[in-house]
Amino acid sequence: MAATNRDLEAALGEGAFREDLYYRLAVIPLHLPPLRERRDDIPLLVRHFLDKHGKNPPVVCSEAALEALADYDWPGNVRELENAVERMLILRRGAGIELDDLPPKIRRPRPSVSVPVAGVLNLPEEGYPLEELEKEAVLEALRRNDWNQTRAAAFLRIPRHTLLYRMEKYDIRKP
Repeated sequence: MAATNRDLEAALGEGAFREDLYYRLAVIPLHLPPLRERRDDIPLLVRHFLDKHGKNPPVVCSEAALEALADYDWPGNVRELENAVERMLILRRGAGIELDDLPPKIRRPRPSVSVPVAGVLNLPEEGYPLEELEKEAVLEALRRNDWNQTRAAAFLRIPRHTLLYRMEKYDIRKP
């Protein structure tokens, strides 16, 4: 079994991946969306990891903690979630997992960014990660242009290949 976050068929077409190796690997190709696109799986995975890494008696995760876990984007996907659960089990203060037991970056609600008509950003007082801002801009441009990459690139005033790079970087795919 092999896994990648890259589109191997596209890489094949660009000459960036060996054809013979692709056909050795592509016996039964599976596409598994990132965890941020499968938020309903998060409570099931948390329960599994609590059972796997917890001790007797079983550890329970509060609803507030589960909601915060489901709201987080999980850039590291399932591995990041498992590491977070393991960390929470080790560092928890009580018998169960509560909101205060979550790492700060997970329990903090995602700030929202708004773009007024004038085109000036209203960023939260506590700051905002530039990568998230860039990702949101790419997603918004694609949505406004019905996922037409050429028009979205023109909307952002960047070359199309730059848009494609950003889409790959942030694992953005048409829903």
